[in-house]
Amino acid sequence: MLLNLLLLVASPAFAPALAAAPPDLGGGDGKPLLTKEEALKLAFGKAKVERVATYLDKAQAKRAAKLAGSKLASAAVRGYRASLDGKWVGTAYFDTHKVRTKGQTVMVVVGRDGRVVRIELLQFAEPPEYIPSPKWYAQFKGKKLDDKLAIKSSIRGFTGASLTARATTSAVRRVLAAHQVVIEIEAAKKKKKKKQDQQTTRGGSDKPAAKDPPKSVPPAMKDAADGIR
Repeated sequence: MLLNLLLLVASPAFAPALAAAPPDLGGGDGKPLLTKEEALKLAFGKAKVERVATYLDKAQAKRAAKLAGSKLASAAVRGYRASLDGKWVGTAYFDTHKVRTKGQTVMVVVGRDGRVVRIELLQFAEPPEYIPSPKWYAQFKGKKLDDKLAIKSSIRGFTGASLTARATTSAVRRVLAAHQVVIEIEAAKKKKKKKQDQQTTRGGSDKPAAKDPPKSVPPAMKDAADGIR
């Protein structure tokens, strides 16, 4: 019911970033509104897209759930990370979840600053009249993960599609939370590797230099030295 995370991600059957997509998702007729490939193309154009995965331990999954306000469907966080001219430009995640009794899949693109860059609706199995307007989805752009990311706060509700609005907002929070934890994990790994590299580079330079073995001094020289004192 939750997500399979994008740092930018893909699979043959439509797959969300943190959970397997339920069958027959579409605009009420089982057909997708957008394929995964089409959504990624809209988001990243000619950028290079790489599928990535991070596996959370129990503590990390618990932290992500706390940040999101809802439990992740899986400890496997998968996404599609895009780069242009060697620079990371964003990560896309797919989240599939229930609205009322049927599913919805959205793609949420997260920028380098941890804010939402774009959101696209890919599949919607509830009646199409419960799909909010494009303008409603657009309000997520620039939003970050905080207490204000909620209906009736920084996110407006949508009359006639309140369940969709709440489900979508929760999905965005899960994506941002999972993304934040993944970035923290990667930062910790880089810090650890840097420390190890520094230790390897120094080698044994921190050890005291070995002293030359004492040399025997002829008695005559010893007597001369004693006379100088």
